[in-house]
Amino acid sequence: MLSFPTGFGYRLHMKSHKVRSPALSFLTSLIALALLSGCGQDREAAEIDGHPLAGSNWRLVETPGLDLPESVRTPELRFGDEPGYLAGTAGVNQLTGPYTMAGGQMSFGQLATTRMAGPPEAMEFESAYLESLRSVDAWRMRGEHLELIRDGTVVAVFERAPGEESE
Repeated sequence: MLSFPTGFGYRLHMKSHKVRSPALSFLTSLIALALLSGCGQDREAAEIDGHPLAGSNWRLVETPGLDLPESVRTPELRFGDEPGYLAGTAGVNQLTGPYTMAGGQMSFGQLATTRMAGPPEAMEFESAYLESLRSVDAWRMRGEHLELIRDGTVVAVFERAPGEESE
């Protein structure tokens, strides 16, 4: 609940503005429609722009050299509809940040995470997993799996998240 110190007051003034011209009303509607039409970029448009992962969701199935402890929620990556942005989970915490890709090359920018604590083995896994994401320099699709690669070695393998259809 929000409380204010004694004597603190505020006023809300609202003025009504009327559109006087039907032509101005039509023009305003047209501008709003044009602005909103760009908000729903579909997956095909994202792929045409060179970002085939845009709008897709992936669940981690393998991290060579890292075992997923039972206390860890399975990490996921959600590549945003806007190319270059992703969000997901890292095991204990949420993550978000930028990524770049060109052809088979990929890199993650500064990934921000929430700061929740978990069991020691979960935190160790999450730290190693995030470090492996930071080191990624390439990606590829192998069958239905997304592979993230560092120096020619696969560091993480993902499958489409439940409910996600393959192209």
